[in-house]
Amino acid sequence: MIVLVVNMHACVTYSHVGDWYMMADPEPALAAKVPFIVWQSMLQSFFMGLLFFVAAYFAASSLTRRGPGRFVHERLVRLGLPALFYMLVIHPFILLGLNPWPHDFGPVSAFYLHFLTTGRFLSSSGPLWFAVALLLFSLVLAAWTRLRPPPANAAAPANALPSAGKLLGFALLLGLGSFAVRLVQPIGANVLNL
Repeated sequence: MIVLVVNMHACVTYSHVGDWYMMADPEPALAAKVPFIVWQSMLQSFFMGLLFFVAAYFAASSLTRRGPGRFVHERLVRLGLPALFYMLVIHPFILLGLNPWPHDFGPVSAFYLHFLTTGRFLSSSGPLWFAVALLLFSLVLAAWTRLRPPPANAAAPANALPSAGKLLGFALLLGLGSFAVRLVQPIGANVLNL
């Protein structure tokens, strides 16, 4: 799945179908873009949902082992710190140091102060939007577990593979949910880079 993520971003670089830090020149003609559009659309139809599914599958046993408090702490360290480092250090370096879109940002100190004080850094997670989303989902899961703990006599969740019917039902719900989200938030629109 990670190879497909890398492939997706490489396709965006060379096809100009999507948004990314680097876009190869020249922009290809529409006829050359069509295969990229088909390939990238097919990838986007399943690969991120599948990555979130795998993360959720393992989150349940991690939450059970650690408890809500330690689970949140571990997720803040593993997901929150790298995302925050990207937002506060790497993204500004890409903008100011590499400047892939030759833009005059003005004095570095004034830009960075404005970047921090306006909260603009919160929407600068770049490719780590996935880590930010996982962190948010993990916080919701931990809060849900704290508010509605499982019964004392409940068995620990087994890491058994779901049945084919459950996977098919999940795939159907995922597709319908993705379609519903895109009705309200079309491709290209985002909230805090999510």
